[in-house]
Amino acid sequence: MKRIKYKNPIGDYIIDCYGVLTDDCNIVAKSSHDERYIENWNDDTNQPFKYWQEVVEYLLDSSDYDDLQELEAHL
Repeated sequence: MKRIKYKNPIGDYIIDCYGVLTDDCNIVAKSSHDERYIENWNDDTNQPFKYWQEVVEYLLDSSDYDDLQELEAHL
């Protein structure tokens, strides 16, 4: 498990990240009220995410993930 601390204008976050990111994995993004499966793909760079910090920054900078608590890599 890797714990990522991230701060943005909306607030301070601590996100627990599980598993190893690979080009072919999917990511489960968990909040207090739901789970979402997303592709391991960064639309800004047109490449898969390589590091959990990248995933956290990407998701928390979008307004859709303001309650993010945990991420998990799945094949």
